[in-house]
Amino acid sequence: MTNLRKILQSLFVQGPLGALLNFVRLLFVLLFGPLALLAGLIEWLCDFLKRMNLKEEEEDKDECNPPSPEGVMRRPDPCIYSQSFLASQGLPVTWNNPDIRVAKASTPNVIEPDSFHLEGDTDYIVSVQCHNASTDLALGVKVRLLYRPWSFNSPDLLPVDVNSSGQEVVRFVNIPGMGSTIALFNWHTPIPPPGETQHFCLQAHLSHPMDINLENNMGQENTNVHSANPGHVAAGELVEVDVPLFNSARRDRQFAFTADAYAIDTSTTLRLELHKNTGREPWPLSRRLGRFIPTFGLPEEEPPPPPPPDIEATSPATRRRAQTGTRRPHFDFSRPRRQTVTRARYTGFEDYKETLLAQDFPLPTGMEFETVGTGPALRLPPAGSHVVPVRIRVPNDAQTGTEYSINVLAQDAEGRLAGGVTFLLRVQN
Repeated sequence: MTNLRKILQSLFVQGPLGALLNFVRLLFVLLFGPLALLAGLIEWLCDFLKRMNLKEEEEDKDECNPPSPEGVMRRPDPCIYSQSFLASQGLPVTWNNPDIRVAKASTPNVIEPDSFHLEGDTDYIVSVQCHNASTDLALGVKVRLLYRPWSFNSPDLLPVDVNSSGQEVVRFVNIPGMGSTIALFNWHTPIPPPGETQHFCLQAHLSHPMDINLENNMGQENTNVHSANPGHVAAGELVEVDVPLFNSARRDRQFAFTADAYAIDTSTTLRLELHKNTGREPWPLSRRLGRFIPTFGLPEEEPPPPPPPDIEATSPATRRRAQTGTRRPHFDFSRPRRQTVTRARYTGFEDYKETLLAQDFPLPTGMEFETVGTGPALRLPPAGSHVVPVRIRVPNDAQTGTEYSINVLAQDAEGRLAGGVTFLLRVQN
């Protein structure tokens, strides 16, 4: 009798408006309820059939360590000037890496003008500038600094910085969103044989367990100057350099060699704009339909509110609610809301990238380049190697003080970058 009295009270005591609103609520339930039930049944059946088709049961997940929801996951993008990543997008590259700098330990604030005239048996400090291309903070980025012999793609890698036990020294840095941090390494250069010059290619490797892009984590500093007069060449001089080439793949590969005069443009300024993309977590159809179903039922019992200060001045309906403790009927759509996810990124690189892709960087007029004995393509067996004779002739009309930065690239038949070197030639007649 009590429930019946409440229903009648909800339908009639609240007046015609209450009855009308309750009738509309009933229509919502009759319209969206069966649809939500049918959609939920279909989703359950599809999920059941999917599980039945599995050949093996998945391993149980550790409920004590459930995966974090996408909305709270931090996805940094630690990166460095990476020749392989840029070349994979068709962009020109140089091995005069702007993110790897060298200074003598005795004068750490004086950066060497280039990495081509380092002294043997000398203590240096190598600065590796680590960037974060994401707006999310990158905590605990692991940085390694290695060196390999002068070559195209040598498989040998040795640590630059070692402790007293001979073990590799690594650095861990925190990089703010769209910012950069410098990791410092100590390097005692080897002692070259008397009258000879040794060449070392420094490689910086970055790693993070939540890295959103693993392709831009390795950058290389692989440059040197070669001539009879170290550091300088004369107009018309033929520069002859032998560069070892290695095939680290498990199959035969063909390599072709090209040269260009690309150098990093330090005069152009890019204007970046922060764009935010807001989305919602995906919901199944049954749950979306269920959002339209209002709560059907009566409000819970509440004690009657205290009478207004001047009950005679209030409306009859207000006095009736104050006496009976009833409330005005209402719709209740209080369902869990879908989680809103906001992702931010900077734009402005695309226009500069298109401009760079449209440019050519040919060798200076009068300069000649060839790789002797390689032909159109050089074939190497798996784990094979070959010494590539690189020949560059300085233009006959080169003026004193002119500086050339020449990049020599080795690419396989599919166009993938196998390695490269950069020659810095300064003319002094």
